[in-house]
Amino acid sequence: QFVAAMGGGSVTPSGLASGEMNASGSIKSIEGWDVEARVALEGGQLGRGRVPVPGEARFRLAAGQWGLDAHHLIGHVTSVDASLMGQLRGSDVEDSPVTGTLHASESDLQAILQMLSEAGLVSVQQDLVTGALRADANVEGTLRRPVLHLVVDSDKGVVAGQEIVSVQARGRLEGSMFDLEELTAAQPPASSGDATGRLRIAGQFDLSEQAYTGTVSASSWRIVPTPDLPLSGRVDLDYSGRGQGRMLFGKARVSSNLTVSKDIELGEIIADVDLQGDQATIAARAPEFNAMADANVRLDAPYLTTLRANAEALYLARTVSGVDLPITIDGTANVRLEAEGGLEQWREGRASLEVSALDGHVQTLPVALRETARVRYDDGRVQIERLEGSVGKTLVSAAGALPLSSGAAQPASTTTASGDAVLATLTGDLYDVAVAAAVAADTTRTLTEAPIAAGKGPLVLVARITGSLESPTYAADLEVGPGMVQARSDLAPVENLLVRAHLENGLLELRDFTGRYHGANVTATGQAPLALLTSGGAPASADGEAVLHATAVGVTSAVLSPFVDASTIDQVGGSLDAKLDLSSSSLNLDDVEGEVVLERLNLTVADLPVTQQTPTRLVARGGFARIE
Repeated sequence: QFVAAMGGGSVTPSGLASGEMNASGSIKSIEGWDVEARVALEGGQLGRGRVPVPGEARFRLAAGQWGLDAHHLIGHVTSVDASLMGQLRGSDVEDSPVTGTLHASESDLQAILQMLSEAGLVSVQQDLVTGALRADANVEGTLRRPVLHLVVDSDKGVVAGQEIVSVQARGRLEGSMFDLEELTAAQPPASSGDATGRLRIAGQFDLSEQAYTGTVSASSWRIVPTPDLPLSGRVDLDYSGRGQGRMLFGKARVSSNLTVSKDIELGEIIADVDLQGDQATIAARAPEFNAMADANVRLDAPYLTTLRANAEALYLARTVSGVDLPITIDGTANVRLEAEGGLEQWREGRASLEVSALDGHVQTLPVALRETARVRYDDGRVQIERLEGSVGKTLVSAAGALPLSSGAAQPASTTTASGDAVLATLTGDLYDVAVAAAVAADTTRTLTEAPIAAGKGPLVLVARITGSLESPTYAADLEVGPGMVQARSDLAPVENLLVRAHLENGLLELRDFTGRYHGANVTATGQAPLALLTSGGAPASADGEAVLHATAVGVTSAVLSPFVDASTIDQVGGSLDAKLDLSSSSLNLDDVEGEVVLERLNLTVADLPVTQQTPTRLVARGGFARIE
């Protein structure tokens, strides 16, 4: 009866027992017995429902008074000392009172969790919690219903990558009911002198039903960034609720001021959470972004989530603050976002983004939408349904779809012609586009003059983006003219301008250039690796060389007007025709090779005729030019 009263439970001690017992008394009543007993346990196996408890226990009974002193190593991890005593009351052993103490020495928390996991008592991610703890308990009540007043302490530990100190839990365990009177913890003092984060938990737990009611509060809790969670900042939390197993009920409020990575500040975000069993309803607001969001999240894997976010007059400069961009962005936008899918499988989810208004600037250029812009994500693909906007006086439009990654599966209904590319078009006047491009490229915002003196005529750029968002490839066609461009005010304009160019696979082709400059008709074709033009003129590698073929018919001395005084030019008459074929592996003049051929030379200098019997060839090679 005594052993049955002390035992019972889902875990059985494991080990090889030995010992001795001396007992004498009347068989009619246990109260008159004298008992001296010793039991030692050795070895034992750890497994589901079994825990090795090597050690020794001594029991004594005399004149109805009993005592138990024991020292055991629970699960080969935690050393436990027990000292219990009581008074037997007749034959009703189970209702006999018991008093005493229990002491568990400081032990590694990961080792404890591992032991409890193998015994089938808990299931906790092993690296979630690290540290050490110790525990003491005062025992009272009866053998049938002992009551333990517990105190658990830990000087320091780490939970989910966050360091904590001064952990103490006080509670009362009676049967399967555990009353957690208070669990408190703090964070180490911050080097910046900020307030120390503090945590408090209280509640009641029914261990047999796996149910609880409780409260949690955290104030000024600092989040330290980890590789899995690149967040830092402060969080305040208040929660009150109940639950059973995986079902959670209650309400919580979370207030945070966090930074993503090192530079992207989220500002203050306040979220109210309503826990409804196996799901949570969240309403959040971010005042600094003028944004609000609500979400519904399932609390079991894959954590299916429905999200709706809305920002009226979203501050663009605040949104991109901390992001390393080559341009500056400011202004406001009206944005609406809807998304649904599992958090663990977000690539399989769906999302739609709608921008109904945009009033901003890229550098100093005004940026606006001509109609609502819509972008959709589904089946691993991003679909631009409509984007019609303007940058300065230049119109921009885009539509099409791309997979998120090259390995993303395509829906069976998707065809190559309609679903594997994004088409973007830029249209405007030559002068306006040149100004917009120069301003966008002016990262110092010090541009005070237009990049060209004058220009007019239509410009159309059509770009086709293929591949994936993670690894895009580009092709583009540019058409300019008929029009006019004047590079500098002291130079004559190029009139009757027509340009056709094509970019694909890293190669820029000048397919056609025609124009009239100081009465001379100029035509040209050529090509150059894009890397040569974007790498500061460094030598091209395996991408090839830059090549230029050009002809000029009817060139007069007027082309020298920016460099020679008018009286000298007046002495030169006539014209010439020239043909140019050049190539280079860099933008360095020493690397230029090829020839310039004067196919016709019919000039007069101070009324003296200058002609040629055969075409004159100027050959460039090895950093030198010679006349042949």
